[in-house]
Amino acid sequence: MTELRQTPFHDLHVSLGAKMTGFAGWDMPVAFAGTIEEHLHTRSAASLFDVAHMAIVALPSGSAEPLERLVPSDIVGLGLGRSRYTALTTESGGILDDCIVTNHGDHLGLVVNASRRDVVLPHLRTHLGDDSFF
Repeated sequence: MTELRQTPFHDLHVSLGAKMTGFAGWDMPVAFAGTIEEHLHTRSAASLFDVAHMAIVALPSGSAEPLERLVPSDIVGLGLGRSRYTALTTESGGILDDCIVTNHGDHLGLVVNASRRDVVLPHLRTHLGDDSFF
């Protein structure tokens, strides 16, 4: 069995009493206090989600137009500092993964699910080119 990877927040999760479980090769918190208590806390205050296990890709700002051909969303018109939740599509129009695209001005940030990174990254390289990542 392969050892699970840990995010930078792993020790914090454990110290806060998180129930940890394996997810896409990572040791991730699945619960802290229980579903109802966590739901009520999120609705009355706020909750955070550790995205350190997800695939975070930086694309040059010039890749907005080609990326827009892979998602059913306006990426070219995405304002500076703004993010858009969208879906990365296959050649036949199916959904490969959901993702978040952020316009950082000098580049685009793309966040995709950890469990899909082995499919998404080659798909992006095929359609955007190997030199589009940095």
